[in-house]
Amino acid sequence: MIKCPACETENLPGTFFCIDCGSSFLPSRIRETTASLGASSMAGGSGNLVIPPPAPPRDTAVPVLRVVILNSGRKLGFNTNQPIVIGRQDNKGSFYPDIDLSTDGGLEAGVSRRHAIIRIQAGNVCTLEDLGSSNGTFINREKLTANSPKALRHGDEVRLGNILLRIELTSQ
Repeated sequence: MIKCPACETENLPGTFFCIDCGSSFLPSRIRETTASLGASSMAGGSGNLVIPPPAPPRDTAVPVLRVVILNSGRKLGFNTNQPIVIGRQDNKGSFYPDIDLSTDGGLEAGVSRRHAIIRIQAGNVCTLEDLGSSNGTFINREKLTANSPKALRHGDEVRLGNILLRIELTSQ
């Protein structure tokens, strides 16, 4: 994970901007902008630059997911359409979940190693699925049936064992 120097939110490796505050992770030399040449410097030099109208919006944006672990205050940001596994790390079994609740007291709070999975799809659709955990997964106090995905919405509270998460969704 990449920790934002401005707000300390944890972001996925390969992320260029903080999902929480928007701070850039790019080196300053990459962020430098080039000077505008102006329309008369363009090929043709007439100064009459024709700009086509913007393309109509497409509903293919992948939602940006932020998970706030309310027990510890830790914030994690995701900008991916890959499944996000939530649980506890298992060094012996070489299992490292995308959201590791070990450091948040996950073992003591009853979080299974492979507790739940979040799937993010285009069209702002996110689902949460309990992976057959011992202590259950809840969305807004409603217990999920194991292996049966349920829609996640912005502001939902998710409980895994006794760990409480808040889900924040935005479009890219």
